[in-house]
Amino acid sequence: MLADATVTLIFTILGYVLGGAFLGLTAGGVLYSLYLTVRMAGVFPLGLRYASSRIINLVAVVGVAIGVAAVIVVMSVMNGFISEQRKLIRGSLADLSILPAPRNHDTDGRPSMPGSFDEYKKILDGTPHVVAIAPRFVWVALLFPPDTLNKFNLARRGSDFIVQLIGIDPEAEKKVSNFNSWIGPIKENEAGASTEERLIYQMVNDPADPLAKFSHPGSISKESMIVGVVLARNIKLKKGTRVEIVTFSPQSTREKHDTPNMFCDIAGMLHTQEQEFDSHSVIVTIPALQKLLSEEASDFTEIIVKLDDYKNADAARIEIGRRLKAAGLLSARGYSVLPTDVPLTETDLYRREIHTWEDQKATFLRAVENERGILGFIVFVVVVVAAFIQFAILSMMVTEKTRDIGILSTLGGSGGEILAVFVDVGLAITTSGAALGLGLALVVSANLNKIDDFIEFATGNRIFDPDVYFLKSIPSEIDWIQVLCILGLTLGAGVLSSLFPAWRASRLHPARALRYE
Repeated sequence: MLADATVTLIFTILGYVLGGAFLGLTAGGVLYSLYLTVRMAGVFPLGLRYASSRIINLVAVVGVAIGVAAVIVVMSVMNGFISEQRKLIRGSLADLSILPAPRNHDTDGRPSMPGSFDEYKKILDGTPHVVAIAPRFVWVALLFPPDTLNKFNLARRGSDFIVQLIGIDPEAEKKVSNFNSWIGPIKENEAGASTEERLIYQMVNDPADPLAKFSHPGSISKESMIVGVVLARNIKLKKGTRVEIVTFSPQSTREKHDTPNMFCDIAGMLHTQEQEFDSHSVIVTIPALQKLLSEEASDFTEIIVKLDDYKNADAARIEIGRRLKAAGLLSARGYSVLPTDVPLTETDLYRREIHTWEDQKATFLRAVENERGILGFIVFVVVVVAAFIQFAILSMMVTEKTRDIGILSTLGGSGGEILAVFVDVGLAITTSGAALGLGLALVVSANLNKIDDFIEFATGNRIFDPDVYFLKSIPSEIDWIQVLCILGLTLGAGVLSSLFPAWRASRLHPARALRYE
């Protein structure tokens, strides 16, 4: 463990040193080339003439342009995917979720919440940055559909029948989450739903009372439930179908356990754009879930919170934690897995019981950041390759122009002026290529979906399949800070690659240069 940490530290330091050295050389090279260009302005036309007189230089411009365009397009698509995926993974998650640690077991051996939802609501009303709160009672169960359940399905697809029962207060839920949009129609351009899911989706009868009981002539009305559209697709559920819910309820730590069950009618379906949630979630009312579990002590297992601005999440977490801890409704013990000698910040004390949506999706978000790092490395490699190409071209130019360099020196041209000529050539190639690449990238990024349609029309193959990525179109989001960094790195690499050939040209002896064949 210590060895791994040491190796990581060494590579981190090495990365910072190499990165800092590269940035320092780049900045120094750019400043020096600009200084030469300004000071030796008289030789600039000659540099432009050299840059435009050879076809190979135009090839270099095109190469730089294609490299810059490819990097910008790839980064913009990656940014678009990351942005859309962040929206999709958030799905059903609220800004904050409060999950208080249960109190000690009661006389029957059952753990209970530190207080009722009303007690929490009294404390949290008026808390800075808190707009609304809502209770949720979450439980795990098995869902038994009458038509599709048999021993073969249960043996082969048992996990499809495991569901997460979420008891809600519909009116409170609507104020905190996007519940109204979840049970509304699926919009044409909405991400997160496949073509098949759009076809089978069925809305509730009355969005104002989504969990109203069905009226069945000749039979007793049962509780209603709303199922995720992916769950409905996987196990072939339809609106109006009556299903059985079976779960496990530990009534006591000393007595035998219960396996309660209840029948529910499917009132409709929901879609949150988050596939994982839509494939295992069933929405019922909190009283229905309490009745199933014979649960009277607790009326929630978590409280979801809506903030005025998610940027205030950390400040809101600390304030909520302070108030609930003072009222005895939060343990605020921090992470028990951490060593006792590790100092905890106030945020750490509340992080175990008060989660942001990013805390709950931390693994995925870390993976996304790793992808950003990989793309950053790819950008660096592309820039280095472009720099080597330009270095080779300028080295060839210096060799070909050896006699011209000798003539310039004989006519009174100084080493600094000759150096400036070839630095200007490098600047002209790099700047022209970067500008052309930027324009090409903007055009391609704005027409990615039209390009995809044309490729499908011409070849019959579609590059981007909406049902694979759960997006209706190729996302593209240009980050101008990234674009400026890419252009800056390209310009810096181009200047650095031109400095050595230019310095070599400035050091040629006039007599030897004139004798060159």
